[in-house]
Formats: sequence, C-alpha cells, structure tokens
Amino acid sequence: MSKLYEIIEKPISGEWGSEDKLGGGVPVLRTTNFTNIGVIDYSNVVTRVINTDKIKNKYLQKGDIIIEKSGGSPAQPVGRVVVFEGEDGKYLFNNFTSVLRIKDQKIYFYKYVFYHLFSDYKEGKTRKFQNKTTMSLQKVKKVVSASRKNLTE
Repeated sequence: MSKLYEIIEKPISGEWGSEDKLGGGVPVLRTTNFTNIGVIDYSNVVTRVINTDKIKNKYLQKGDIIIEKSGGSPAQPVGRVVVFEGEDGKYLFNNFTSVLRIKDQKIYFYKYVFYHLFSDYKEGKTRKFQNKTTMSLQKVKKVVSASRKNLTE
C-alpha cells in the first residue's frame, strides 16, 4: 500500500484563460468532457487563449488522471476522475480540475491508480473530502498502488 502523494507529482492546477475570439487558442478539457465511465468525451472541446508562461508544463500527457476539484452538485459531487490517453502536449485542463501525474510509470500503473480513485468516487468514499462544491486534494492521502515489479514477479 502506498500513499497517493508518494507516487504522484505535486497536483497541477488547471487554467481557463480568456475567450478565444479568433479560433487559434489551446484546446481545454472541462468537466463537461468527463463521462460517468471515466473516459474523456472529445466531441465538445473548447479552445481558450491562455498566457504561454502559465501553460508550459501543464499540457496533458498519457496517463494523467484529471480530477474534478470544484463545481460539483448534491447529485454529482466533486471528485470525478477521468484518465487521459490522448495525444501528449495537445490539451490543457480547466481551473475546476487538477491533474495527478504518476512520478514514474515504469514503477506504477497509472490505470490502477485511476481505477482505484474511480471506484472510490463511485462508492461515495470521496464525499468525506469535499466541502460543499469543492474538494481538498490535501485530504486525499491514501491509494492502494501496484508496482510493475510486484505484478510481473
């Protein structure tokens, strides 16, 4: 058993920027792109104008876990997660979300971490980490994690 903070980098906060009036902005995934089965729906991705200094290290990479940290409702509380398996360096994520990025995918399976967080959400275990319509990522501490070494031995 590993603690989540031991296997992920510091959570990365999303960006929103300003309206893309000219159509040359950056594609940004929103919580409206989250499906209830943990995958991303790319059919309605918005583009936004965001200062390049803010986004240099925030482009999504395969294996990133996007977690909704604000904007929930009683019927759909915060804490939903999706796993990013799209094109590296193309998409950003909005300010209602954060990214959990595995420190070393040679050691830890990102899908295992995702499925654990997804299962916790579906079972209502993440409700204790929320405060009305926001979630404290600092309180999300434990996750069972499988190292590649243990699974291949």
